[in-house]
Amino acid sequence: MLARGPAVVLDARATGRAVPAFTVYTLESIRAVYEAAERTSLPVILQGGSSSYRETSRSMLAAAALAAARDASVPIGSTWTTRPIWRRFATAYRWDTPR
Repeated sequence: MLARGPAVVLDARATGRAVPAFTVYTLESIRAVYEAAERTSLPVILQGGSSSYRETSRSMLAAAALAAARDASVPIGSTWTTRPIWRRFATAYRWDTPR
């Protein structure tokens, strides 16, 4: 199930949980994170950064991540940026940011 927007993070925060974000580099790493999320029945976020695109293109990795998210029975979000995800969420939700 493709997680859209900040809902998966806000739900986790409300219940005192975290949502792990994994940087993926290959189809195999996307599949490993997908399978772990399915086995544990917990949401995850797949992320890509500039170093993720050395072996393949951004669009190919993003397409594979979105396909995995759509097939999943748990929420899987994705973000494809070079900016650290914690800084984007901290800015969006006015959380304290690590210094």
